[in-house]
Amino acid sequence: MRQRIPTWWRVLGVVFLALVAWPGPLASAASPVALAVVHQDENLSFTHHGVGTFRLVISHPGPTTVTVSLYSPLVYRSQIDSLLTTQPAVGSPTTTTGPVNLTCTPGLQTTVTVSVFSLGSHGTPAHCGVQSVALHLACIETQCAGVYPLQLRLSDAGGTTTVWSLLTLTNGTIVQPLRADLVGIVNPSSWTTPALAVADFSSFAAHPSSPLTLALDYRALAAAVSVPRGSGWRSALSAVFQSPLHRAIAAPPPNIDYAGLSRNGFSGQVSQQINLAGQLLQDLAGRSTDSPVFLQGGVSPEAVAAVAASGSHDVVLDDAALSPAPSTTLTWGSPFEVSGAPAATALATDGGVAHLITDASLQAGQRAALVAGTLNFLHFEAPNDPAVRTVVIPFVMGTLSPVFVNELITDLSNDPYITLSSLTPSFSSSLVGSNGAPAQRTLTTPVLKDWSNHNVATLSTLLQHSQSFIGAVNIPSRAGALAASVESSEILGGPDIRQAAMANALAALNGQLLGVRVDNSTVTLAGSGTSLPITIFSSLHYPITVIAHLITDRLSFPDGSQIPITLSRPTTAVRIAVSRAAGSSLILRVVLTTPDNRLELTRTALAVHVSGISWVGYALSFLSLAVLVWWWIRTHRRRSEGRHLR
Repeated sequence: MRQRIPTWWRVLGVVFLALVAWPGPLASAASPVALAVVHQDENLSFTHHGVGTFRLVISHPGPTTVTVSLYSPLVYRSQIDSLLTTQPAVGSPTTTTGPVNLTCTPGLQTTVTVSVFSLGSHGTPAHCGVQSVALHLACIETQCAGVYPLQLRLSDAGGTTTVWSLLTLTNGTIVQPLRADLVGIVNPSSWTTPALAVADFSSFAAHPSSPLTLALDYRALAAAVSVPRGSGWRSALSAVFQSPLHRAIAAPPPNIDYAGLSRNGFSGQVSQQINLAGQLLQDLAGRSTDSPVFLQGGVSPEAVAAVAASGSHDVVLDDAALSPAPSTTLTWGSPFEVSGAPAATALATDGGVAHLITDASLQAGQRAALVAGTLNFLHFEAPNDPAVRTVVIPFVMGTLSPVFVNELITDLSNDPYITLSSLTPSFSSSLVGSNGAPAQRTLTTPVLKDWSNHNVATLSTLLQHSQSFIGAVNIPSRAGALAASVESSEILGGPDIRQAAMANALAALNGQLLGVRVDNSTVTLAGSGTSLPITIFSSLHYPITVIAHLITDRLSFPDGSQIPITLSRPTTAVRIAVSRAAGSSLILRVVLTTPDNRLELTRTALAVHVSGISWVGYALSFLSLAVLVWWWIRTHRRRSEGRHLR
């Protein structure tokens, strides 16, 4: 018993410590929860009784009240921008619920249903606990359609937070829904925090029935190939393209000088700028890019014309590159020709919606409702236009969040005024100039600077060397990654800036060439008809094929003196058949080139020692054998004579 008591005390002590360490339900309730609008139904449809409802989901750390107010329908787009300032230009509320205690559901996240009554309608309002939650409009059901500013005032022990959003009241026949093209840009900033980009990829992959276009900057894809930790990023990108509704287009770096390339005889490089992203994507995800190209930033008519001449006639332009920006007018949403580049058909992005979709200062539910509400307002600007109108909404992958993406896709997918779409259908020539929009628009032309002769000569050398070396690389994605470093040097700016970029690219390429060398140790050849051992070292992290040129007039090679060799390991030992060797020692020059023989990677001189037997050796051996035979015969005869004498 004396031994059992200490044992029980030890057990009880462990249990007591576990209970003390366990946070329990009270600790969970005390965990910090942000006061936020998690979700808001952005659309409301009236029943035949003239009553509709929408839901709010609000997270709150403790006792909280919410006051819901509705304002007059929007008239100007600038009113939406004012909602995010300290002085919203929406006037006074037309109806409000008064403070509502968030006691509808237990816990730290409450769902509130709000009833909206049109003029003359009757019914039982929604309740939160014992409180009714209702808004009353001064319009009859058939005349209430529009986008309304919505104010939520959240009050708790810490003070009052005001959240502005939008609510769309639907009614009547929709002639032509607005086409919304979500364009996720994948560029080097998507590598700033790879985990965020992976989260965005995964979020969109979880919505395979919602169209999406990814605009691919080849620099980001090249980084995905080159960085060892990029496997998760690559897998997440591939998962997005499991859906056939998720498309891809090329989006070269915004500072590429297409006009300069074309003007200086490098038109092929314009095509390479467009095609490289598709080549990398094909190797990474087994998918190709669609025909449109996203030309980001400020571009000139000459640049657009050069891209069109390369075969890419459909281009997406930032609306800020146009004068005036289409999103600041009432004639947006249709494709157009570019003044000075008649072979191209263009669509402009919407800078306002693009800014809103990436505004991380807004709560996820609020931001999604504002984006959907803004698109609905754009529809109401011309609700009876017969031809489809398109809003192109660019954003950078890695700047959103899974919660927001899910909210946004849910809102847009369930919105009767919006149809999610990919880009390509919006370039139909039948839509050019439709709905009274201009058939041609003018670019704000940036200042173009000429190339120096040094620029042209350096790029010529860089292309010649890089194309030869890339032809030796056995993995297409690695070849594409090497090409990306060359393509990204073909930039806008003055000759000195461009020269520095090209010089850096050439230095990087030369650094790759230094990764291959031949072991210059003395080699021993056993004789004619044997193999010559040669060892090649490679510090490259990808396999390449080289041609070994064997230069000497004292060795004969039955398989030829130009031997293809694949270097897939740090050390590659090869044995080359030799049919004839002249002399006992010689110098063999070994030159490694690319398969097209246009670029020399390395060269060395090997001292070869031939250990085979010469004619002098044969004569000495024969003489030695003759002496041994003569000695044996003479000894045998003496023994025979001795026996006879006895």
